[in-house]
Amino acid sequence: MPDLLLNNLTSSNKYRAQAFINSLYLKDIKKIIEKSEKDNICLVFMKGIFYAADLYDDFNYRLTSDLDILIKKEDIYKLDNFLYSLGYKYYGQGNLIKEVEIGHLKYVKPISIFGELLIEVHGSVCNPAKFYKGYTELVLKNSEYQELLHLKPRMESPQDRIIHSCLHFFAHAKEMFTYKLLKLLPRIKWQTLFDIVLLINKYGLNLDYLYKIAASNHCSLDLFFSLKMINYIIPGYINKEILLQLKSMGLESEAMGNLIFKQLLIYNLEGEMPKEKLINLIHFNYAKIITLSNLYQKIVAYCSNDVTIDIYVKITENEFIFLVKFKNVDLNYSSLVIHYTSINEETNDLALEKIVCSFKKNNEMFSPIVKMPYNKNYLNEIKASRIKEHGKAMYQYSIKKEMLIKAINKSPNKIISYSVHLEGENICLTGESWDDFKTMQHIKIST
Repeated sequence: MPDLLLNNLTSSNKYRAQAFINSLYLKDIKKIIEKSEKDNICLVFMKGIFYAADLYDDFNYRLTSDLDILIKKEDIYKLDNFLYSLGYKYYGQGNLIKEVEIGHLKYVKPISIFGELLIEVHGSVCNPAKFYKGYTELVLKNSEYQELLHLKPRMESPQDRIIHSCLHFFAHAKEMFTYKLLKLLPRIKWQTLFDIVLLINKYGLNLDYLYKIAASNHCSLDLFFSLKMINYIIPGYINKEILLQLKSMGLESEAMGNLIFKQLLIYNLEGEMPKEKLINLIHFNYAKIITLSNLYQKIVAYCSNDVTIDIYVKITENEFIFLVKFKNVDLNYSSLVIHYTSINEETNDLALEKIVCSFKKNNEMFSPIVKMPYNKNYLNEIKASRIKEHGKAMYQYSIKKEMLIKAINKSPNKIISYSVHLEGENICLTGESWDDFKTMQHIKIST
């Protein structure tokens, strides 16, 4: 790792920046540990700086951008108050218990020109938090104190660190086909695999415990995928008998509900590519189709945890227009992402296009802006504007009608399927998940 990070001037700058950030984190971590001991808060440090201190010759070699803390729900408000006293601001809707039951809480502390410190408070080892709840309870139960960096943090047990790192790696890697649909390169957190190797080198691998967790928590695919990926990097490092045992459990994953993507993932991992193209594997449900007209029609009515989002659409002579209304949405933190399908003419595969509805603050008011990071050709085709109706702000996002017709003409049955995702809150507003084609909504133009 030192050679990877220090082989040129740019990497050396990364090292120095990481060392500076770590020094700031450690000042706050010391106070957080003292507070947790004083108030009897069950607080477990995951990943990040203490992993680095335990496994690397110099903990600044491991690049990390945040601090992850696992906590029991009954202690959340105690920690929340204390983080505020340290200068951290919580970004979310305010109901901490409900939010941590969905995902994790984000606390940000500005550090002048150097950016910000980020603490993520988790109620579960995985996101979304509905997965692996039983394993989270076991991780808390098995946690233990360890002396690191002249402190005594409460840590996951070594074997839970290995398993949690596998779950964490899989949680990111399983999205690779979603990235493919969006024409983006997949984002793989290789550093997590390095951590797993170093953990196994230092602590060994308790196979009885590994198989027990895989069976009782239905995560044999998560573990199999991560350990097999390690073997691609270090051939033979993980005994093939371990992989065969995990495979014999059925390659289950509680965190991966999309069976099509799951099978594609296994095919690719095992070196077998499916014969059919992706589009032929997807079955659409056109039970509910909205026919576009020149009048606004509501296509999304979402209300949960005090958040309300309504989206209307209409089509004019020249434009396809989304009208968006928000209530209690933190526009500093959230974007609205509207995905819709088309056909990739070169490969005849299904592709997802998207409109990212984001916001910037000007003179205490929010203005809508357009972000389309993967498709620069569309940037000038999308317009964003802010309007007022009965004293309330609404936001319009429009594309040229010809762009919509082009997508419809390339899609099956001349119908566009779409979904809406609230980015920042990790919530799909229109179905089970934003890329679940069976629960997508559908629209067509009246003839």
